[in-house]
Amino acid sequence: LEFQRTVAEEIVPLRIYHFQEKIRAVAFVPTKGSQGAVLRFAVATAHNVVDVYDCPVTGRADEDDAEDGKANANALALGDLKHRLSINSLTHEADVRAMSFTSNNMALVTQSADSIKAWGTRNKAVLRDEDDAALADAFEAEKREAVALPPDSKLLRCTGTLSKIAAPADLVGGFVMLPGDHTVVAGTSDGKLLIISLQSSEVIETIEAHPPLGVTSIALMADGASVITAGKDRRLLKWDVTLVDRKPLGGAAAADDDEDGNVTAPPPGAAKVASLMLAEEVELTDVPLVARVTPNDKLIGVAMQDHNVQLLHADTMRPFLTLFGHKLPATAIAFSADSTLCATVGMDKSLRFWGLDYGDCHKAIHAHDDYITDVKFVSDSHYVVTASMDGSVKHWDGDTWTLIQTMRVHQRGVWAVAINADGTFVATAGVDKCIRTFMRSEQLIYPDEEAEREAQEAMDEAAIRDAAKQKLDDLSAGADVAVGGHKTVATADAGEALMEALDVVSIEVQRLNDGAVGQPHASLRGVNVWTFLWNTIMSIRPSELRHALSSLTAVHVTSLLLFLKECIVNGAVTSFEVAGRVLLAAVKPAPGSNTAPTLVMGDDVDALRMLDELQGLIAKGLQAERDRLGRNAAGLAFVQRSIAKHERVMFHDVSKVQGAKKKFHSTKLESLAEQKK
Repeated sequence: LEFQRTVAEEIVPLRIYHFQEKIRAVAFVPTKGSQGAVLRFAVATAHNVVDVYDCPVTGRADEDDAEDGKANANALALGDLKHRLSINSLTHEADVRAMSFTSNNMALVTQSADSIKAWGTRNKAVLRDEDDAALADAFEAEKREAVALPPDSKLLRCTGTLSKIAAPADLVGGFVMLPGDHTVVAGTSDGKLLIISLQSSEVIETIEAHPPLGVTSIALMADGASVITAGKDRRLLKWDVTLVDRKPLGGAAAADDDEDGNVTAPPPGAAKVASLMLAEEVELTDVPLVARVTPNDKLIGVAMQDHNVQLLHADTMRPFLTLFGHKLPATAIAFSADSTLCATVGMDKSLRFWGLDYGDCHKAIHAHDDYITDVKFVSDSHYVVTASMDGSVKHWDGDTWTLIQTMRVHQRGVWAVAINADGTFVATAGVDKCIRTFMRSEQLIYPDEEAEREAQEAMDEAAIRDAAKQKLDDLSAGADVAVGGHKTVATADAGEALMEALDVVSIEVQRLNDGAVGQPHASLRGVNVWTFLWNTIMSIRPSELRHALSSLTAVHVTSLLLFLKECIVNGAVTSFEVAGRVLLAAVKPAPGSNTAPTLVMGDDVDALRMLDELQGLIAKGLQAERDRLGRNAAGLAFVQRSIAKHERVMFHDVSKVQGAKKKFHSTKLESLAEQKK
């Protein structure tokens, strides 16, 4: 007999290694060639970095076996780890919270708490030609070029990085790109503004804006001449963009003081760089969370921590309207290109459309199953795209308030969404630290079909949840506790088990017809195929048999009746009563159903012939069981008469006692006997 080992004997801990970062996944790496006794594996950490290690493996002799002169070949010893290489692919270590395309669509800039990165894209510059035909031709050429690219070239290429080495505080509040797409203004958690050069990936200037609490949001005026910043100090600041002298990156001397302390003029090679100069300041009633500017530079929208959205005049910074409606703080604001529509999303999972003339709420939509993180308008339209922590990105029509499309491409939540200038390219960033891009296609989408699909998916998810809950309730309350005659999780499981058994029998019958080529199924080892099928049928409770069979497909119902005949012919059937119930359940509709199962046969004549043969076999079997029961009853009566005659014992029919049932337990019989005494 083969010795069966337990899991504790097979799996033995050899050594524990500790890492500085949190581990997300581990995978073994196959080695090529003669690497010796080396175990190589890759470790993925929470900072989006994969480290590859080599671990030497040596054998050792077990002390107990060494005394007997035997060596245990399964005993191993692991040495110290040796770092081989790191793979980071220039990705973000933290979640990307903000992203935006450059005005010429040639780059995508992303921001996380640890860095700001610029990614090169395959998008061409925005066409200035207003001819629709030229736009269509350019879009088609760009789409053909993107589809023809090999898979590796479709990835975004990191062209520049500003890490936390240059910015010691966390980068928060988003960023804006100044005109020319060469300079970025970003905020930090300690209230500073960083002016960053994308060309050199360095901080040009640091400005104290909202110390020490931090910057919450940054917005750029449409004319590019001013920047709006909001901070946790309840202030809203307006900065004018100016150009100042700066020494060139090549190292030439900039403007400096001479020996007498006089400021000398900058050398001829000095470069002009962007800077910010404070223009206006407004004290708000609560902490501002998000600030955005309308495309016509007339209004500034500020989402407050008190759940309201306040609109201010951009020129005077005075209040204009207050939008009431969100039950939780708003997380993002967007304005349409014509500055007539405002879209806000919040932690209350709602998407709201507002009119900017009177501040009226056009529509409030429960858009996602979790709080919404971002919203963007598609250029020159009233279409909006929302991102949520439920992992979905949705496309909406702001005029009809209907859902156009739902995209689920991230494993977890989505933090940010960006749309390029011509609306043909969309990028999203998720909690899974992935940046995914979408390109507009010419495929037509029908909102009604999308709504039906969403409803069907919701119903399926609800059915799965209800089934899981019902299964847990059945396990906690006991397997015998169920409503008889109703379709439950147990009947669905019984139907699936029966369909699997029918599939196994079909494969085995085909194998036998082919000359018994190959090995039988593992479930059929040591048991006859027809006995296996009948045991599966007998494992179904009589109260669940009707509904279990109602869940079978037409092909499985036909196979069941065909194989039931073979079970009867081969003597595998032990109860013809159950066989009769199977036949009735297969041809009659279940309670609460109006349709009976459909038989997949050659024609109706074959189906009727098969049913007639089954009826005859089952009737013959029932008659044999009836005769057997009659013989048993006659034998018991003969034994009763013999005992009463020779031992002078009187027998009484307990079933005829008033108030007694036909079926008794031993305790019931004892109580009746005591009452009779």
